[in-house]
Amino acid sequence: MLGGTVLVGFSLAAYYLNIPRFFIYGLLLAVAPFVGEWLWRRGYASHHGFPVVFGIAAAAIAAVGLIKLLVLVRGHAPLSDGPPAGDDR
Repeated sequence: MLGGTVLVGFSLAAYYLNIPRFFIYGLLLAVAPFVGEWLWRRGYASHHGFPVVFGIAAAAIAAVGLIKLLVLVRGHAPLSDGPPAGDDR
């Protein structure tokens, strides 16, 4: 139920905001409980694997956000300390 709700929410956000990566985020978070449960049943993780899979999903989402921020900052010139361009003072 949680996975379906997250997938629908992120899919709607991706559609209305025209940001396709939100759909991928929704898929990543919707699949996480199933992967976590699989890890727990195999004995690879504790607490049904939720800290592992949601931690990886959060790290992936944060990494994409950080990369997009760095691209934005590098693509814009810093503000100058002098008067604005075209100012005749």
